[in-house]
Amino acid sequence: MINQKELAKTLQILRAKNGLTQIELANKSGVSTCTVAFIENCKKVPRVDTLIKIAKALSVDEDELLKYIM
Repeated sequence: MINQKELAKTLQILRAKNGLTQIELANKSGVSTCTVAFIENCKKVPRVDTLIKIAKALSVDEDELLKYIM
């Protein structure tokens, strides 16, 4: 079951804990700034590979983010 709202909240919290802006997270993870913004604003359900890149950039286990889309 997809839970975009919880994914968005979790991503915002993790990004803030890492002291990153959306732009910085996008650059660090190799995804577009629009993608990060769309995920955080519940406008896009990300692909698995996108969440894996973001998780690595945030130094968290992939499952921390993947659980919201699986």
